[in-house]
Amino acid sequence: MIRLLLVDDEPLFLIVSKKFLEKDDSGIECDICDSAQEALEKLATSSYNAVVSDYEMPIMNGIALLKAVRAQHPGLPFILLTGRSREEVVIEALNEGADFYLQKSAEPSALYAELASKIRHAVDRRRAREALQESEEKARAQLTEIEAIYTSAPVGLCLLGTDTRYLRVNEQFAEMDGFSIEDHLGKKVRELVPELADAADELTRTVVETGEPVLDIEIEGETPAQPGVQRYWKESWVPLKDALGRVRAINIVAEDITDSKRAEKELRQSQQSVAAELDTAQRLHQVSTQLIQADRIEALYEQILDTAVMIMQSDFASIQMLYPERGTMGELLLLGYRGFTPEAARFWKWVRPDSESSCGKALRTRQRVTVPDIQHCEFLAGSADQETYLQTGIHAVQTTPLISRSGTLQGMISTHWRVPHEPTADELRSFDVLARQAADLIDRTRAEGTLRHQTEMFQRLIDTIPAMIAIFDPKLHRFRFNEAFRDILGWTKEDAAKGDFMAMLYPDPAYRAQVSAFMQSLEPGWQDWKAKAKDGSIVESSWATIRLSDDTLIGIGIDLRERKNAEKSLKDANKKLNLLTSITRHDILNQVTALKAFLTLMQDPDYNEGEAMQILHQLDTIADTIRRQITFTGDYQDMGERKPEWQQVEWVVMRAAKSVRLNGAALAVDTGSLELFADPMLEKAFFNLLDNAVIHGDGVKNIIISFRKEEGSGMLVVEDDGVGVPASIKDTIFERGVGKVTGYGLFLGKEILDITGLSIRETGEEGSGARFEIEVPAGKWRMAEHECAFHGRL
Repeated sequence: MIRLLLVDDEPLFLIVSKKFLEKDDSGIECDICDSAQEALEKLATSSYNAVVSDYEMPIMNGIALLKAVRAQHPGLPFILLTGRSREEVVIEALNEGADFYLQKSAEPSALYAELASKIRHAVDRRRAREALQESEEKARAQLTEIEAIYTSAPVGLCLLGTDTRYLRVNEQFAEMDGFSIEDHLGKKVRELVPELADAADELTRTVVETGEPVLDIEIEGETPAQPGVQRYWKESWVPLKDALGRVRAINIVAEDITDSKRAEKELRQSQQSVAAELDTAQRLHQVSTQLIQADRIEALYEQILDTAVMIMQSDFASIQMLYPERGTMGELLLLGYRGFTPEAARFWKWVRPDSESSCGKALRTRQRVTVPDIQHCEFLAGSADQETYLQTGIHAVQTTPLISRSGTLQGMISTHWRVPHEPTADELRSFDVLARQAADLIDRTRAEGTLRHQTEMFQRLIDTIPAMIAIFDPKLHRFRFNEAFRDILGWTKEDAAKGDFMAMLYPDPAYRAQVSAFMQSLEPGWQDWKAKAKDGSIVESSWATIRLSDDTLIGIGIDLRERKNAEKSLKDANKKLNLLTSITRHDILNQVTALKAFLTLMQDPDYNEGEAMQILHQLDTIADTIRRQITFTGDYQDMGERKPEWQQVEWVVMRAAKSVRLNGAALAVDTGSLELFADPMLEKAFFNLLDNAVIHGDGVKNIIISFRKEEGSGMLVVEDDGVGVPASIKDTIFERGVGKVTGYGLFLGKEILDITGLSIRETGEEGSGARFEIEVPAGKWRMAEHECAFHGRL
């Protein structure tokens, strides 16, 4: 793409020129301006590949603009346009460096075709000029680099003519021959180093005839630099050709390899040792890697023993762990071994500091112990350890203490041989690396054991605490908690790892932010919060937070439900006690008073037999009322004593109906397999509803119990076709003492339902029958898999 700046004081010409030059994907992009001053401003802030300017413009004409452009942008292509042909203008434009001069013609197509051609030609010419300049600069830089290479190259460089004359050599090449650079120039190889002349003649002939390089050849001989010393060079002979492909000279790169040739013999002799060291290094690296990655400590001990045998070329190996708490200096426990007999393993299972073995001495001295010959060892002489060594087939041993990075003795690692043997210094150096790894492993084993014990002890401790314990990082991202937390809220550690656990506990963002702020503020004292349990219920608890030195936060929570339940139980107990006291002291006392009054009337001799029978009927009614009141007190006292449970409604209704005198009324239960989660005294509630219908319905013929779903909750309906409930007592029908008999039946039924959140109301119309609606919250009703066995009517 060519970016062109087009300058002309005629706006229409600019527009037309831009359209012609940019059409048909010409590759030219025009930026236009109507004055030379604006053109100079654009050139100062933007980059262009060429400028096309009109000659005749006010203030500054095209020649003046050309001069200004050449002053700031010497190589920028400039094409001058004019409406009239004037020779002096053309000459001046060309003298000032214009690339082309073009006269505006009457034919636009021809004008713009020629103009586009000259623009491309001028831009291409400038680009070629810049490329040539860049190439020349690179060539000069390369010549400088070549000169630097020749001067400072660490190898010998020589330019040899086809007649084997030295045309150029560097200092390194001159030093190889033992002559100065000046002594080489113009002389033939045979004149300076005749010992190498035959080889040089042969190589020169080969390169000239074939035109191909000869690479990496070895040449040997003597030079004046070191007469009498056989030297070796590795050389490459590369032809330098002219334009016709003829070899004009040969460039030689020579490297003195005398020292490396001499080292080859030593290298071959040490190959076996190097291979062994490499194998050792690989095994040590493998052990190091497994120390980081492996989970099974026992497998690592096995790997260390195998590596010990390989490094030391031994027949046996063993590793021991120090238990510093045993005795005054600690005792060594055998963790693993190679080659021991069962008897030897039992004998050295525990090693004390007073043992005559190499391990015992190393435990006493904290230094490596080497015994090249068991039979001739002074401190082993006549000991049970010496006898065990020899019986096991061990005749040499070395024991290295395992010292951790903190300088603590962790144990011992030993290798044993069947013949007298003393390890080399190289073997011991490699073995010390393994010993450090073994010490790290035992240190890790000990630390993991301590951590595991502490973690287990801590977890057991917090699990035995009846309060909720939650441990979390300062950002509330990672949680751990105890059994009380799981038991109360139902969440598990798997739940806590699934995502934002705080959002699970406190779904409302604003409330969650308040909880988080409290937990991180470490405010003293306790704060009550409501958390969501896994089953969806809300649990109230009181929390306090403490921070450890590593910024770990520990929250301690107390479940407030027991306290609230206790408060509710106390309140209910007081309510029961007050009610039972009221019944005992007031209601039953009233009936007893009436009973005594009627008994007094019966003693009056003036009463005839008919009046006496009426009094007996009243006494019977009073006795029945007292019985009902006493029965109620027992039922009311038992209410809430047992935990709520799931109960199938049909079974409960049928059992209740067996205790009610229906007086011919038909009972229909249409609830299917419905079950309610209610107090075990639910049967008593239905008994009172059925009994109420018979007693107060005045000739009830049908009692129907049905159920329907209502947006998650359920509605259980008990209705009859009796006289209904008078409007005057609808609002008080469930209060104690309201009714024709004792006034306790519906009151007790409502109390029983209230225990599990079931509510009851009367919605019937007086004269059309009573209708009791029991609303059952979601979660307190379900449809069982099997319906009641005697589903139907009574």
